[in-house]
Amino acid sequence: RFTLTPELKARFATGHNQFGYAVPTVDLGVLMPLGGLRSTANDMLKFISANLGLMPSALTPLMKKNMVNMGFDPQGSGIIHLSGGGFGFRSYACFDKTRRRGVVVLSNVFNSEDYNDVRYLGNLLLESEWQLNQRPQETKISSQVYSSYVGQYQRSPDSARSQPAIGIRREGDRLFAQAIGLELPPNAEFLPQSETRFFERLSGIPITFSRNAKGAVIGLTAHCRGNEFSYEKISDQPPQVPEPVKPRVAIKLDTKLLDAVVGHYEFPPDTMLPTGVKLTIWREGDKLVLQAWGGNVLQGRFEIYPESETSFFDKITGAQMTFNKNDKGEVTAVLHHQAGYPDSEGKKLKNE
Repeated sequence: RFTLTPELKARFATGHNQFGYAVPTVDLGVLMPLGGLRSTANDMLKFISANLGLMPSALTPLMKKNMVNMGFDPQGSGIIHLSGGGFGFRSYACFDKTRRRGVVVLSNVFNSEDYNDVRYLGNLLLESEWQLNQRPQETKISSQVYSSYVGQYQRSPDSARSQPAIGIRREGDRLFAQAIGLELPPNAEFLPQSETRFFERLSGIPITFSRNAKGAVIGLTAHCRGNEFSYEKISDQPPQVPEPVKPRVAIKLDTKLLDAVVGHYEFPPDTMLPTGVKLTIWREGDKLVLQAWGGNVLQGRFEIYPESETSFFDKITGAQMTFNKNDKGEVTAVLHHQAGYPDSEGKKLKNE
């Protein structure tokens, strides 16, 4: 549905951005078909079942034709990928017509710095060969063995991709890997099946460590999709632990400082904003509110929150707005920064 009944609204999940802020429902206007269709995991699974012929439906022939016409399987692999979402949400569905299996991933977090997080999870589940009764058995190994595997591993680059590498770090009696060029979760944990063989906790991808005649660890081999990828150990230094996302913190400003940024701004056309954008900011009490006009912009009024006298952010997209001042302390322009998009600068217009 696009429009929810009161009962469905009561069940509607609250969306969030990557900083953990709850995101209000946004009216996408004419873009509603792109990111405004609401559904449930169960209903999406029915949709996949109908496409796979597992559930009878009069719409199945039409859906098959639609998949071809829309180009969802350009390589003819029989694997269909569908993704969508809006501010606060991401969704992904995929199914394999050959193996007749499908996956739905719905997330109420929109990470503008990583659009492929739900896609990765969906593909991981679709391709997994795991069965519950065949899950490898975790065993216990000594702390010294864990420590010997910590370090950096690398193999020769393939095609135009980044240099394939794996970094292994230890947290107590737990082993984590960060990989480039190998499809693993961003912070993959490997559990021991033996002293030399480990398996990734979510996907089951196994890795085997190798030692030389003196017992020193010299490399590892990852087994993925029927292929083996060998890595040479090049350093005993663990990879840097990923920095957690830090939420932006709003502060209180004197209303005179808020009034300094009030006004009309104009952004020139660019690749993301082909018609340019006009922006108006005004104060309501001790809050600042903005509204934008132009192509590819969110409709409606949105509050922006101060981080400093010149830096503000919104809780929907996580975008940051930095206001520039001249020698007299007057605001002359605003720089709009949002992860995944080029920065753009809007000039402040003179009061009419």
